[in-house]
Amino acid sequence: MDSITEIVIFHLEFDSVYWDRPPWIKIFIDDEIKFDDAITTSNSIVKFSHKLRCGQDYQLKIERSGKTDDQCVVDGLLRKQDQYIIIQKVVIDMIDIKNLIDDRCWYEPDYSRSWATEQLENDQILESKIIGETWLSHNGTWRFYFSSPIYQFVIKQFR
Repeated sequence: MDSITEIVIFHLEFDSVYWDRPPWIKIFIDDEIKFDDAITTSNSIVKFSHKLRCGQDYQLKIERSGKTDDQCVVDGLLRKQDQYIIIQKVVIDMIDIKNLIDDRCWYEPDYSRSWATEQLENDQILESKIIGETWLSHNGTWRFYFSSPIYQFVIKQFR
């Protein structure tokens, strides 16, 4: 007997800020690529569907790339130009999971070597896992784990 499945619509909204080259993202459900492109505008929407097996765990993963040291131009203490992307909204199966993102997702930044060296020389601590982060300034990987059926997963999180 086949297990029960559900087809779920994912709706993600992003703000993209850049002056020269746009940030690039790849969106995965587990290891399956669902989106792979530059985010070139504010209020960009990415929608896709995915078949989920009920009772199974999944990972929504966003890999952010495309930022090099020359994409952040600083004049004195002020940033003049930068490149970053902000995850504004994540909706899974018509459920806005904003309240879950705040403490159940995390971002693993991949700091550029020169920036990391500069920060460490100034006695700054570089975080390897930032809980609840939706501002993707550095290249890196954003993760959110969930299970199917999604409505039961959401209800369990608030019990």
